[in-house]
Amino acid sequence: GVIDQGEQCDDGNDVPADGCSGCLVDCTGPDSFSDDLTFHCYTIVKMPPLDWDMARTACTSVGEHLATLTSDAEYQLVRAHVGGKAWLGGQRASSGFAWDDGEAWTFASWKGGMPDPNPDKQCVDIDGGLMNVEPCGNAFAILCERDPAGG
Repeated sequence: GVIDQGEQCDDGNDVPADGCSGCLVDCTGPDSFSDDLTFHCYTIVKMPPLDWDMARTACTSVGEHLATLTSDAEYQLVRAHVGGKAWLGGQRASSGFAWDDGEAWTFASWKGGMPDPNPDKQCVDIDGGLMNVEPCGNAFAILCERDPAGG
């Protein structure tokens, strides 16, 4: 249950194909990719398109969260894999923006003219490789993120 030196993850069991097998992150699937530095796993869910609240529920129902982009390296990785629009875990907050999973908002690479000050645009997506703000009721693909077990 604790990540030791040389391990990518440690879920405290020997169950194969549960996301952490042999203390190595298992991030497989046609729309999945992993970060070789942080060992986070990302899954793009294209169908059906969902609104932001349903997207968050879809990710948490499988033990993940809507993706958070907290560094340029993470942003570049995600940008290379996501085509079109996909919800991220950001929302407008009283002090600007906040990540739904509680991570600090330390990075943003906004699309030109963003973030739009329109109060109807509350939720963050990635659109054409750049961060964007849209009404939360819009339906898009989603990008879920799984942190390494035991981290």
